[in-house]
Amino acid sequence: IEGKMNEEENERHERLRNEVIKELVETEANYVEHLKVIVEVFMMPVKQKSLLNAEQSALIFSNINNIYAVNMELLGDLQKVRRGQPSTQNIGEIFLKMAPYLRMYTQYCSNQGTALVTLDSQRKTNKNFQNFLEIARKDPRCDRLDLGSFLIKPIQRICKYPLLITEVSRHTNPEHFDYENLKAAITKVTEVVTDVNESKRRVENMQMITKIQSSIASGATPLALVKPGRIFLKEGLVNIAEDKKSKEMKYFLFNELLLLVTKTDTNPSSSSPTIPLQPGSEIEGRKEFKLRYNLNFSKTLVRDDNMPDDKSFEFVCMDLQKILLATLPTIEEKDELMKKVAELSASMLKANTGARPSTDASATSPEPISRSTISSNLASINLKSPTFKVDNTAMEVQVLGQISSSKDKEMLILQKQLTELEVEQKKIRADYIAVLKRNTNLIKKKNESTKG
Repeated sequence: IEGKMNEEENERHERLRNEVIKELVETEANYVEHLKVIVEVFMMPVKQKSLLNAEQSALIFSNINNIYAVNMELLGDLQKVRRGQPSTQNIGEIFLKMAPYLRMYTQYCSNQGTALVTLDSQRKTNKNFQNFLEIARKDPRCDRLDLGSFLIKPIQRICKYPLLITEVSRHTNPEHFDYENLKAAITKVTEVVTDVNESKRRVENMQMITKIQSSIASGATPLALVKPGRIFLKEGLVNIAEDKKSKEMKYFLFNELLLLVTKTDTNPSSSSPTIPLQPGSEIEGRKEFKLRYNLNFSKTLVRDDNMPDDKSFEFVCMDLQKILLATLPTIEEKDELMKKVAELSASMLKANTGARPSTDASATSPEPISRSTISSNLASINLKSPTFKVDNTAMEVQVLGQISSSKDKEMLILQKQLTELEVEQKKIRADYIAVLKRNTNLIKKKNESTKG
């Protein structure tokens, strides 16, 4: 009975394996047909009719020709397997052979964002190209899909290969000659997909940083945002109290710094479009934003003790000798931004001081953000210097690491700067609270007069 059950189980896996292989081959055939449409219905006619210049065509179609050739070969190998006996089906061996060639997807996927932007731009500004796309879409091979729908298919397909190979492996007998090849192929193809996604992420990140850099006027000193290792994280709106009044600004958060900018066009009714400029352009007046503050996290602390409301916290800027009172639209946004800046600043300070990682679990695994407990981003820094405090609860630095005497002096200087900044901080806070009270009274009087 047991032998019969094992035989039935093996037959079930064999049947499922054949179904997965069938799905793999059929979906690959459909995918190759889609690549053929991109090449024959769109790319080749565009070049033959000179509807785009060489640069525009390269930006939209990238290396699709190479991908088409690779997948034609992959499809041919898979179709041979499909026609063979189960005992000779070498799916794993095929993907091990093709894995290095699948890295050609890296270039295509990294270019995807630029391709879609260029396609949209040319569709709007190039009448001949627009007419061509409308006609091409009616081709029966397109099934009423536009070019943009076809261009995303390679990205979708490359991500499915690890899943399909895993399914084949799951229903393959460990004694099958291709079993170990399947396991190795899963690892290799997954590595390729991971590298493709990481490369795409890096390129998109660099494009975003370049776009931000080209939109900000920074005065006489050029803003150099683009650099290896810099990562753009998020953007948002924030009110910054300065010169006895609160001003709405936009922030751009990176892994090393935070930029605070204001709109260059102060007329809200202006409908003139922002003109995108190349990085390094000197036509500052035409840029969308003006740089107000560049906060380097190696010289910036954050704290939220004794704030006028729960949506506010302070940037303590050592290099600028300023304390900026920041107010976010919601408590959640304030907590998220403050926690992130605190973590990034702590990380940079650790790197700059050469402090060893703490063995204290509380230092390596910070508790969730709490408005009542977060007071400084120095809490997790291990330095050899006496514990010191600002406002009794503001900042503490534990004696846990070893640093040179120059670092001791640096910390003493920072302590002195903080003490001096406290005087300015109290004035800023008092001015801000006075403004809040004055605005509240004005609104109250206005409401009373309206009722009257």
